Formats: sequence, structure tokens, C-alpha cells
Amino acid sequence: MGLFLDGNSVEFNKYHCKLLIDYFDMKSKADFCYVDKHDKMERYYYSQKAAEFVLRELCKDPENILTKLKTKKVPGAKAF
Repeated sequence: MGLFLDGNSVEFNKYHCKLLIDYFDMKSKADFCYVDKHDKMERYYYSQKAAEFVLRELCKDPENILTKLKTKKVPGAKAF
């Protein structure tokens, strides 16, 4: 599967992951994310279910999804 951003082939990275996490508001979904609040800094851990969800979303439209998400302004804008 080729993944694209702004028409250019890219390798999936942390920025792309953050686009998906923000767009689908994954940090607020208990079945996708666990928040460790034991330290001063919160740490987020994502489940296998979250990883599979991200992969399914990427496979739906690998040529356009990242570009579309990059232009979205409101986190959690899409319900699923």
C-alpha cells in the first residue's frame, strides 16, 4: 500500500499518527487509549484495537486520507 500526503509518497510516521488520533479523538476512547497519570507528565498508550482501526482507515483511501486530515481543524470531528 502506498501512502501519500499532498500528492507525495510518504512513510507513516508520528505526525501522521497524530493526525488520526486527533481527528478521531482517540485519546478520549477508553477502548483505544490508556492514560498513565502517575508522573507529572501524562503518557498515552494505545491498544491493538486502536492500531487496527488506524490501519483500516489508512487502507480506505491511502492516496488522500492524510491530506484530508491535515486540513481538518476540529479534533474529534468525525464520529465512528
